[in-house]
Amino acid sequence: MKLLEPGFNLQDVVLVPSPVAPEGPLVSCLMVSRGRLLPARHAIDCFRRQTYRQRELVIIDDNPASELAEFLVVMDDPLIRHVILPASQGSLGSLRNRALAESRGELVCQWDDDDLYDVRRIAWQVEALQTSGAQACFLRRWTLWWPAERRIAVSGERIWEGSMLARRTAVPAYPDQRRGEDSVLTGQIIADHRVVLMNAPELYCYTIHGGNTFHYQHFLGIYNSSSEFAGRQKYDNYLQLLGRRLPILDYAVALEQAGNLAAYRRPQPVPLPDRFIDPSRQRSGRTPSCSEPTVSIVVRSMGRSCLADALSSLVAQSYIKLEVVVVDATGGRHPPLPATIAADVRFRLVCAGRPLKRPAAANFGLEAATGEYIGFLDDDDLFDPEHVALLVRRILEPDHPDLVYAGLWLVDRYHRLTRKQCNPFNTLMFQFFNLIPAISVLFHRRVIELGCRFDESLEIFEDWDFWLQLASHVRIGRIEVPTQQYFIEAGTSGCSIGLNADPARAGHYSKHVRQRWQPCSSTLWREYTALVHDLLARFHDGERAELRPAMRALLRRYPEEPNIEFHLGRSYLAEGHVFSARRLYESAVSHNRSCPEFILSLARLWEAQGSPEDALSCLEEVRPALLKQTQVVDAEIIRLRRLLNSRRIFPGRGAGGGRMGRNEPCSCGSGARYKHCCGHSSARPELAVADQSLQVECDRLQVAGIEQYRCGELPAAGEYLAAANALLPGQPMVNHALALLAYDRGALDEAARYADVALATSTDSVITSFHRQLNYRRRRIVEAQLLREALRVSGRLLSADGVRLALEAARTILVLRCNESFPLAKDDFNGWQGGLHFFQADTEALPDVALLSWPEQGGVLVIDGVPEVLPPLLDSQLCTQVLMRVTRDCPAMLFEIAHAVPCGIGLVYPDEITARQVGLPGLVLRPTLPPAAFEIARPSPGIPFRIGLRGSCEVDGLHPLDAVLIRRLLASRLSVSVHGGTPLLRHFPPSALPSGLQLHGFDASLGNFLAGIDCLVLRRAPLASGEAALGFVAGALAAGCPLICADGLPGAELIVDGRNGFLVAAGDEATICERIARLRQDATLMQSISEEARATARQHWAAQELGCWTRVHMGLEV
Repeated sequence: MKLLEPGFNLQDVVLVPSPVAPEGPLVSCLMVSRGRLLPARHAIDCFRRQTYRQRELVIIDDNPASELAEFLVVMDDPLIRHVILPASQGSLGSLRNRALAESRGELVCQWDDDDLYDVRRIAWQVEALQTSGAQACFLRRWTLWWPAERRIAVSGERIWEGSMLARRTAVPAYPDQRRGEDSVLTGQIIADHRVVLMNAPELYCYTIHGGNTFHYQHFLGIYNSSSEFAGRQKYDNYLQLLGRRLPILDYAVALEQAGNLAAYRRPQPVPLPDRFIDPSRQRSGRTPSCSEPTVSIVVRSMGRSCLADALSSLVAQSYIKLEVVVVDATGGRHPPLPATIAADVRFRLVCAGRPLKRPAAANFGLEAATGEYIGFLDDDDLFDPEHVALLVRRILEPDHPDLVYAGLWLVDRYHRLTRKQCNPFNTLMFQFFNLIPAISVLFHRRVIELGCRFDESLEIFEDWDFWLQLASHVRIGRIEVPTQQYFIEAGTSGCSIGLNADPARAGHYSKHVRQRWQPCSSTLWREYTALVHDLLARFHDGERAELRPAMRALLRRYPEEPNIEFHLGRSYLAEGHVFSARRLYESAVSHNRSCPEFILSLARLWEAQGSPEDALSCLEEVRPALLKQTQVVDAEIIRLRRLLNSRRIFPGRGAGGGRMGRNEPCSCGSGARYKHCCGHSSARPELAVADQSLQVECDRLQVAGIEQYRCGELPAAGEYLAAANALLPGQPMVNHALALLAYDRGALDEAARYADVALATSTDSVITSFHRQLNYRRRRIVEAQLLREALRVSGRLLSADGVRLALEAARTILVLRCNESFPLAKDDFNGWQGGLHFFQADTEALPDVALLSWPEQGGVLVIDGVPEVLPPLLDSQLCTQVLMRVTRDCPAMLFEIAHAVPCGIGLVYPDEITARQVGLPGLVLRPTLPPAAFEIARPSPGIPFRIGLRGSCEVDGLHPLDAVLIRRLLASRLSVSVHGGTPLLRHFPPSALPSGLQLHGFDASLGNFLAGIDCLVLRRAPLASGEAALGFVAGALAAGCPLICADGLPGAELIVDGRNGFLVAAGDEATICERIARLRQDATLMQSISEEARATARQHWAAQELGCWTRVHMGLEV
């Protein structure tokens, strides 16, 4: 049992019910009935079977022609009183009040006429009241019986109102409501009195028969929230078990004979009104007036200094037909535009003659814009040079979306990339969260003609409200490439993080927007929950054969919808696929941090995997966002902290472990030292008050260090911050910045030491968030090592010879494409005589053309790349050998797939370095480059000498010291081009971009890039996966481009230093510059290296008459 005191303080209490019914006061069981013999006679039968003697049954019947009257006369039971009222005597609440008035007992008990009750119900609940001294008793769980659907379950935990047994003096009047009246009354009892909650689901059987006061979806939701399920296959067995103590078998027969079960029909989806957003309806886009429509970009400005960089990023746009409208929001006090920009006729400064808030400035900009398509740029953010061109290119595609948006980078106060964001458009989620920042969008101006405007009563989230206006009128498209830099801490809106966080303000205005669009969101939510609940019910019924395909189809309709992700994860977990489940749970939590079920399930999964540190971390991270069940989450946090604390104090419990040192990191996962965390009575130590002059100097050094950090000058930033830390040790933000510097360099242990100090003296959300991110990454490294070892000894991996034998025996190969970087192509299988099929990773089942050629034996499934979760095809139980082409180090998914297929898997690597990094047995088969890669003409050496660098479309893809190297090369009068280098704009402001620096987007042609440089420098970013590097190494060698390559990059094993390229140690900037100087000064050396590079590429990556996979199949050497 649990005791619930007023104020919601829960206490655990143990009750062992007596085998003999207790003696106690009279209990009045209160039944409200419509006078129907079915089902009331079965509830009456349950009353008469009760073991508790002092009881009465009061039946309030508002049917003058009641079927119960004659039945009760014949029964002639003195314990039952039947009160017949005139017809239509009011709501259910008023009828229950009449029953209270007719009761004579000191205790009252709700006794619904359509449910069943164990013979011990009254006795046990009375004993619970007497033992606990409570005023009321409720059940925490009860049994659910849904005969029409053949479902039996034990409910989830909550306070079930219908199970009330309480002292008459504690029961107020029921509200005058048709339904839900008992919920209101229960809330009043809980608020005013001590309540005991029993976990005895066998005492009460709630029957869902079609005539209940709530609708089908309501009960489907309750069923899906249950804690135990019988499943349809075992329904009859469980029904027989229940029949041993309840009159349920007679009840089931009576319901079926009476035809009552046909009353509950599954509701059909109701079409949405036209003004609402229907995700299944495809809207037609507006065809642009020409192939190069004019685009207007509106910039709302208060005249801040950052405006120059924002406008310079617009000057640099490759799209020419551009108009820029700068709205003076100051009311006439705006400084003039910079001279070079003001001279450009495409730029206009417009003023309303009065100060304008954000939405008013946006509306003024809409009125001033003349372009066919309109977008926005905030004055503290930046566009990549190709931003507008890429959006227009998407608009010109055949479906002609008239609202299109792009991905963006989130940049913090130190100008670090923290995350890449490009949410797919999900109509349902868009009702609750703003998924599209204003700067990401281009839309057709016809929406202005429809009357869509920014709401000037909103101080923030005016863009979210505007998109919701547009969404029902436009066709929406997106591009996933990040083309903007959104400085999340630079603004003053309060709806971001860190320096730009105001949770109260953000909460107020987000609630305002949600309330405005509630009719739309409610309609969408009802339709969605109907679909989801039906799928979940099938899952709980044990019907799982088609469950995941149906869920994935729903996820395609509602991309990244957290409820579907969570329940899809549950389906994986039910079959033991814990890493796929974990990945989906984490995604669900990231998309909705306010759902306790998501976060508690993820925490329990972490703990089950032996990582209570991760369980604690994820609970603490989302705790501020929770709106309900906070007590449960708080209790779990306390329990996990105590568990971790005891593990460190007694690490060898029972085996004589030593005590944890007070200066060691606390085991609870906070990262602070033990003496500052669980080993100390206070939460955080306070910093000593510093001398004023020392504090001023420390602040100066910190500001200088941050400024260097923002420029990408990490060594200089480290010197300033280290000096500040030496001057005044323990300053939280100084140590936080030092931790970030160490993290960016890949020195995770050093980062942890600084982060420990920062966390010990601060609760700043930015510090705690980074600390959890750091510890999460460190724990995944340890986990990866353990999984590798487990895979080595599992017997689930083929040896290199085993992979050869599998390919030699193959008759048909099916390639599942899970890799966008250097994927397998038909050239890799030149000369193959058997069946060969290529499919996308999300393929649910093989089409007929593949099934017809699929042999009973000799079929091989090749998973090309490492998927995020198990590929759908593995659900189909294909009887086949699985090979996996491993392009990155991900032991968790290798472990999952190896144990998901009957006979284990074989690993194929694209290069030897990837094979060494993964560290598991397998065969190296190099991919094939297209012929065009060998046809790139080498340019004549340029003046200045042109150096190429590479970026990567991942947060940690750029080398942290790229900005330092670039400035050093530019100072040597060299030209630098960076493929995928536009994120470096955060270090090189567009208004002061060096003339010798070119930053290309991620979609730039690699061939054109290689043709325009004299040599390529490839560095290994400390925290990047390196998956995309092989394509650059192979492409550079094929193009004959002299390559200076870090020795740990994929493909670098083919470079012979000084012959076909140069190898340098990671981070050795001096050697890189020395090799560039040699190439620059020796044209003969460049020519020699270029020729040897092409020869190497032809030998290892050129298409052959027999592809490498075919050669293995034929038993030939590769």
